[in-house]
Amino acid sequence: MDMYIEIFLVVILCVCVWFIIRFVTKFFFKIFLIFFTCLIIFLGFWYLSNKNIFDTMSQLYCSNQDDSKNIKCECFVLNINSDFKSRFKQSQIDSIKNDPIRSIKEFKISYDNKKEDISVCFTKNGLSSSLVEEIKKDIIDKTTGFFKSFEE
Repeated sequence: MDMYIEIFLVVILCVCVWFIIRFVTKFFFKIFLIFFTCLIIFLGFWYLSNKNIFDTMSQLYCSNQDDSKNIKCECFVLNINSDFKSRFKQSQIDSIKNDPIRSIKEFKISYDNKKEDISVCFTKNGLSSSLVEEIKKDIIDKTTGFFKSFEE
């Protein structure tokens, strides 16, 4: 008699496991599908916005004739742009600028290469070298502003 109860319990357990696998996997698949679709739309929209960090940086600090922005342009923007342009050909530069993620990556590389020169330039002009990090953060915030709007 105990054997029949054990067999019955095993059959009930197998049916329960089958229901759980059937319905839970469908639920997780739907969640994954929704998440993946949102991710594709989000990244697609960001790529289509055509923001690149180099043009944003130049527009922000090199378009005005304000003295403080002129020093930022001279010390920060021109140093980073010179490093960036020295590492790539013009056709490569255009393709990098059309890829927002890669442009941020290359900006960080150029920034790391010229960080000391930028700090020396700011110090030479009577500004704090800590201004370098503030400008870098400001530029990245302006370029990735699309992402920041979803975080708030």
